[in-house]
Amino acid sequence: MEHQADVVVVGSGLAGLVAAESLGSSCQVTIITKGRRQQSNSFLAQGGIAAAIGANDHWKLHYQDTLSAGGAHQRRRMVKKLVQNGPDITKWCQSKGIIFDIDSAGKVALGKEGAHQRRRILHAGGDATGAVMVSSFLKTVEDYVTWREDETAYELIVHEGECRGVRTVTPEGHYHTYFSKAVILAAGGAGQLYPVTSNGKQATGDGYSLAYMGGALLTDLEMVQFHPTVTRGDNGNTFLVSEAVRGEGARLITKEGIPIMESHPLKDLAPRDIVAREVTKWRNKGQKVFLDIQHIVDFSTRFPTIYKWCSDNQVSFSDGKIPIETGAHFNMGGVVVNSRGQTTLPGLFAAGETAYTGIHGANRLASNSLLEACGFARWCAEEVKKMVEMKNDFPGESAEERNNPSFTKRHLPSKEEIKQNMHDGAGVIRHELAMKRSLNWCKRHLQAIEDSFVPATSEEAEIRHMLVTSSLVLESALNREESLGAHYRNDSQNRERKKQWMCHNGMTKTLIKASKPPEGGF
Repeated sequence: MEHQADVVVVGSGLAGLVAAESLGSSCQVTIITKGRRQQSNSFLAQGGIAAAIGANDHWKLHYQDTLSAGGAHQRRRMVKKLVQNGPDITKWCQSKGIIFDIDSAGKVALGKEGAHQRRRILHAGGDATGAVMVSSFLKTVEDYVTWREDETAYELIVHEGECRGVRTVTPEGHYHTYFSKAVILAAGGAGQLYPVTSNGKQATGDGYSLAYMGGALLTDLEMVQFHPTVTRGDNGNTFLVSEAVRGEGARLITKEGIPIMESHPLKDLAPRDIVAREVTKWRNKGQKVFLDIQHIVDFSTRFPTIYKWCSDNQVSFSDGKIPIETGAHFNMGGVVVNSRGQTTLPGLFAAGETAYTGIHGANRLASNSLLEACGFARWCAEEVKKMVEMKNDFPGESAEERNNPSFTKRHLPSKEEIKQNMHDGAGVIRHELAMKRSLNWCKRHLQAIEDSFVPATSEEAEIRHMLVTSSLVLESALNREESLGAHYRNDSQNRERKKQWMCHNGMTKTLIKASKPPEGGF
């Protein structure tokens, strides 16, 4: 079935919703989401939104903290733009109906999280900031957005060198083609490439795979942040325990009560990559690790979402200790964009976790992601508006639609096999031989899939996206020989840090090394 819209947004998380809201009723906007519209990592976000609005704070301190956490592996002008605009971004959110939590004095309450010098984290609903913000923007865009739920985008339509739409498939195998003047990829991250993750089921790396296969430039795919405090219920379900819990005084300890972060100057509020490695090292020695919450007053009311999930999923913490492990959490790399959200493929834009703005470097500073999603999605929408006004046509029939694809017998691996392969090759601590084995495994399966592959169902589309994105992460990890931030190699002690950016060009299927991050005037 064929459809038309001025703008197609792939993804219903915060970045996609903010972009749609910013486009407003001036454009025909269709949002495509692979599940239901509330299903996104943004909705699950417990942490808040960081902005230097405190009396003793300044954007320059926020800038310093961001660079420090990210190993100075950032595009500095992009970081400066975001943190300078942080206070205005939060004011804009309030103008759209977001109500942030207040303190006893009636002022916006500011929390503290790892690697922040100041209290600068705004929360909503305690530990339900993402749910509050997403729910609010869902209401805002309700009247002028066309929703297409339960459809998985499997291919970009590239017509005469421009992205002019997307093709989707449903769980039942029904196909849809969307022709548009611009496409915004806001498909989230790729936590579901791993067995343990804080991400929702939809985070299978689709945005990276779509952009790569369409010919856009991607970079820093090896920079995968693992969150150090993910808990697991008796039923196998996993859930993030927000860093804000440690910000309020919780400590990481062993079963015997030994604190594991005492040697670091910031102790339990050290950058996430450092804490995740420490948790992993203790667990590799056969030690269980816990989050000691005994000293947090009124934990059930201060962190109601966490308390309820633990209670509902049989996580025993009656002794004041929550069992935790590391889990895939956030992708710092992604589709290279400029300050206006443009990718290197004309007509294609990206925002949120799918995009590489260069803000997060080698390790994301806590609560910068919601700020990035709001800020850059708005700036992206401004540029998209200009493009829509300039274009009067749709590619239509000239871009061939695949109505009745023919299928050959499939030999696709299971999602569980892909996850185990990524755990073995590109986990918290990495080694050359393991990375090579995992990359070769991915390549064997990808070679069995023809370039003209059309998935029979959305499940097949997801598996292909997982394989493509896994191979990009592994190839990037293998080629970055030094340890840097979240990319930690236990075979690189004597290797010189080269500070190179690994860029993937989908059109030529090559890996490019650059001495500095691509700024781009595209």
